[in-house]
Amino acid sequence: MWAGTANPAVDLALVRARLSGADPFGEPDGIVPPEFADDLAAPGALSSAVLVPLFEEDGRLRVILTRRAAHLRTHSGQVSFPGGSRDPGETLERTALREAEEEIGLRPDLVEVVARMTPIASPARAGLVVPVVGLMAERPVGLVPNLDEVARVFDVGLIDRADDAVYREEVWTRDGVEWPVAFFEVDGETVWGLTARVLTRLLGALLH
Repeated sequence: MWAGTANPAVDLALVRARLSGADPFGEPDGIVPPEFADDLAAPGALSSAVLVPLFEEDGRLRVILTRRAAHLRTHSGQVSFPGGSRDPGETLERTALREAEEEIGLRPDLVEVVARMTPIASPARAGLVVPVVGLMAERPVGLVPNLDEVARVFDVGLIDRADDAVYREEVWTRDGVEWPVAFFEVDGETVWGLTARVLTRLLGALLH
């Protein structure tokens, strides 16, 4: 998509329109406008949110990722988006922005929230995680990982799933049921699990 120099430059206005204008009653793995997202799960099930921070640089769309600290109880050492548990009375957008500021020093005023993605079940959190997509006009400066939670903060170009050097799928089996598991190899890191699912869904929405 935007991975190679031969690809066309990204249009942030088009990205914004693609994400904020998605059909909330269409593909369940897609993007959901904020006003509909709370209706997709039972009360209390939307327990966590992550921020999917996107920005444009040199005509390319890039996404900010983190590697979780090795000492954490869940998903230690894995690549993830900044995020965490929802505080009482807090909107999902506020949760995602607050956690991003706490974990990597990303100022909320730099981020334009454009959509929520469909909630994803997270066994580790015993609930649903809502990815909140945010756009920034340029690379944010001064990002510093909070070492209590984050070992590394980095960004990569949004990757085309057709690039075999970057993207692969494996078929896993549990309780006799098979399902595809996506993997991205980027910047010396392996992205899989919930984070890879979010990237796959995001690419699907943007390429639709």
